[in-house]
Amino acid sequence: MKNNSQWNSIYTFIMAMIGLTIGIGNIWRFSYVLYSNGGGSFFIPYFIAIFVMGIPFLILEYGLGFSLKKSFSKLMHDIRPEFEVIAWMLVLFVFIVVIYYMVILAWDLIYFISSFTSAWGSDTTSFFVNNVGGSSNLTSSVSIIIPTFISVILLWAVFWFV
Repeated sequence: MKNNSQWNSIYTFIMAMIGLTIGIGNIWRFSYVLYSNGGGSFFIPYFIAIFVMGIPFLILEYGLGFSLKKSFSKLMHDIRPEFEVIAWMLVLFVFIVVIYYMVILAWDLIYFISSFTSAWGSDTTSFFVNNVGGSSNLTSSVSIIIPTFISVILLWAVFWFV
């Protein structure tokens, strides 16, 4: 039996690519980064980076992958065997980013569950620091906060299953 995985429609593919390109981090952090880096002048290096690196790499990866019907690592290996390490480095970088997002999703899960009972009470900052783990003090980042730890493990299990 031949497994021929393809997108259901062009619209689905475009929406997936838009979601991957924009990313959750850009949506959440963009206004803060814009403000803290000089307002409108931040747009100049931001758009240069998108047009010089982001879009060409996106077109290269998906264009070559679509035309040759291979994974990125096999594609890079076929171009030149030494280039396969580049593809696996990208996988490693994506994994590191997923670890970062997993903690943010764990915070979201804790707040979602807590929202049914308003567990944070009147002091949301204290709740976040003590029960979720957000603090600007890096010395407190070495301690494990149980609700966040359990949420991260639960989310990894769900994502593994999916």
